[in-house]
Formats: sequence, structure tokens, C-alpha cells
Amino acid sequence: MTKIHAISIAVLSTDRDNVEQVNSSLRDAGHAAHCHWIETPAQFDQIVGAEPLEIIILNVDTFPDAIKQVVKLKDGYIPEIPVIAVGNSAKSTLKRKNNLYGILSESE
Repeated sequence: MTKIHAISIAVLSTDRDNVEQVNSSLRDAGHAAHCHWIETPAQFDQIVGAEPLEIIILNVDTFPDAIKQVVKLKDGYIPEIPVIAVGNSAKSTLKRKNNLYGILSESE
């Protein structure tokens, strides 16, 4: 029997419904996922180095830390994994380059 690998996702949001939406969307698409609900920056600080995360989803409308703070902490432990910013203000808080949005260094 083949063992299915569940992707480990940190969902940074004060709203538990966001975690449920991510989990159910992935499950409906046939993907196994283990979502960690992170409500506070202190919880993120504890989990980022302790859990083998593969993706971080950040709700920029509800999580207390700014995107740059989340990325800086993540980069100290797991620089290779992506941070996906979601929410109504996500586009306005990110810089644009070549029709892609993300946090760019000052030199870009």
C-alpha cells in the first residue's frame, strides 16, 4: 500500500475559518495536508523551527505581524519555503516586478 505524504502548512491568521478553508480546498482537490493554525507571532516563532513546514500561508488582513517580519523569521530557519500572502490588502502590501508580486529586496 502506498503511503500518502501530507504537506505541512502553517496558516497564519486569527480566524480559524481560514485554516478550515485551506484544509478543505486541498482535500477536495485530492491533496493530503496537515494545517497548523498560527494565531500569534509567538506561536509562529515556536513552530517555525520545530515543525517541518513546506508552505506558509499568511492572511495579511488578520495576522498581527507584517509580511516582512514573517519572511525575516522564516528565512532564519527555512529560507527555501514560500510565503503565500492572502487577503484583501495582500496586493497593496507587496511590490510588483514582471507581473509577479512578492517581497523584493531594496536593490530590485
